[in-house]
Amino acid sequence: MSRKNDIERTINYLFKDETKLKAEGFQPITIRKNIRSRKLENVVKEFKVNESMRKQSRIDAVKLYHTVLSFHQKDGQYLNEKALRDFTKEYMKLRGENMYIATAHFNTTSIHIHICESGSGYMTGRANRVSKQQLRELKVAMQTFQQTKYPQLTNSLPKHQKGISINNRESKKQSLLECLKQAEGNSKNLTEFLNHIEQSGHQPYYRGDKLAGIKYADDTKFRFSSLGYKEKVEELSQRFNEEQQKLAELEDLRGSSSSREQEHESKAKVIDDEEDNKMENEVEMEYTDDDYSG
Repeated sequence: MSRKNDIERTINYLFKDETKLKAEGFQPITIRKNIRSRKLENVVKEFKVNESMRKQSRIDAVKLYHTVLSFHQKDGQYLNEKALRDFTKEYMKLRGENMYIATAHFNTTSIHIHICESGSGYMTGRANRVSKQQLRELKVAMQTFQQTKYPQLTNSLPKHQKGISINNRESKKQSLLECLKQAEGNSKNLTEFLNHIEQSGHQPYYRGDKLAGIKYADDTKFRFSSLGYKEKVEELSQRFNEEQQKLAELEDLRGSSSSREQEHESKAKVIDDEEDNKMENEVEMEYTDDDYSG
């Protein structure tokens, strides 16, 4: 939503009503970028100063953008302060180097984040306008971030205007490829690889006893071959088998070593027993000789 005036009123709307800012398990959240002030009146002044630097001044110029990131009420159980901050910071990163102040509202059944951003770039004077295509790309990027980092939020996958559905197989595939890439970079073998995928909210699936692919968080299945990961998974599997073989060989060596140690201990005990008997006999002979001579 664009605002050609009312910078102060819009920012106050975000923060003035404290009943919107709190909920069970949540305290008021404030997220800033390129803003130093803590008092709202000073925040408004910073926005106005940045707007005064605009290179091409127009009466109808957009001075402020007001963005809302909303989540489905069924996904509220999976949201916490960290998740809300993650989404807000990701949006700011994707939107560009502007001025931002944001907070979360809990006054409706759906938790939502309000973000105010400057109408011109931070200290640049350049207009901060986005085209419809750029906005669509921004939505897709935010959706991919959600599916990658918070795949459990399956109810918050919207269908955007003009018939473009982000909740489709291709989008899930791209999200899953990003997950697989991270898993591959952090894994030394197949077990670590699959553990990383499961921690991201997805599950491996099998055909018979053979690992076939990945089941996305909403149960959509993707074969490793269609993801281009068949050879990589086979390589990780081979590496896992080699490690298991080495461990088995090591256990065998340890078992053989343990048997030899037990055998040596047994021989040493026999020798010790013989030495003990010999010493006892010598002591007995000495004692008998002394007794006889007495």
